[in-house]
Amino acid sequence: MNSQSRITAIGTYVPDQILSNNDLEKKEN
Repeated sequence: MNSQSRITAIGTYVPDQILSNNDLEKKEN
């Protein structure tokens, strides 16, 4: 599919950059 975005478990379409930023914040906390 499109490598620049993905569908989350709840079915919303989210860019990889946003998911990556969220992952970094979770790892820091």
